Amino acid sequence: MSFKLINTFLNYSYCSYSFFPLFSLQKFKNLTDLNFDNCKILTQIPDVSDLPNLEKLSFERCERVIAVDDSIGFLNKLKILKAQHCTKLRRFPPLNLPSLKVLQLSYCYSLENFPEILGKMGNIRELFLFKLGIKELPVSFQNLTGLRRLYAFCNFLQLNSSVLTSSMTDFYAYGCKEWKWINSKDGEEVGSRVSSTVNSFEVEHCDLNDDIFSAGFTQLTTVTSSGGS
Repeated sequence: MSFKLINTFLNYSYCSYSFFPLFSLQKFKNLTDLNFDNCKILTQIPDVSDLPNLEKLSFERCERVIAVDDSIGFLNKLKILKAQHCTKLRRFPPLNLPSLKVLQLSYCYSLENFPEILGKMGNIRELFLFKLGIKELPVSFQNLTGLRRLYAFCNFLQLNSSVLTSSMTDFYAYGCKEWKWINSKDGEEVGSRVSSTVNSFEVEHCDLNDDIFSAGFTQLTTVTSSGGS
């Protein structure tokens, strides 16, 4: 087990016994970096509302974690949030993180829903969604107003038209099954309301049909690179 506190950095990685509950986070109000990576005993990421200055939170490869406290979604100064390879994680709280630049959720196989994005989050430029259990991306995904590149390797059952945000330039999808475009307003299946700024659009091993293209993918007049299989 590694437990180190160096100025504003708290490293609780590779923990193998229940030590964390013995101290209060209230003592670490100036903490900016909190690391739980590879912690084998945690089942839930705790309340971090007493850490208003937190800028980086990482709990990658925490194999027993099944939930994350809602307070994580309201850390105004948080810039980096890493939760990859939490294979039993079933729920992720709504996010309102205006400073967030990095969000990593890939390989959370049991995650059933992508987190709701409650407010405008314009600092995330690139997002990788690999091997997630989610069935769709929410309408609030469009609140990622600065997103430029989206890479999806998931069995999404449907993708809302809002997935291609107005800022997006590159979209890549692999292995998306039962692909549908859903009008985010009235539930009508459409394809014509996607972003007009996309210049690279690639899909591989996705279940597309003729209706997808006739519904309006020809509206992607700015695309300069495309591919699929």
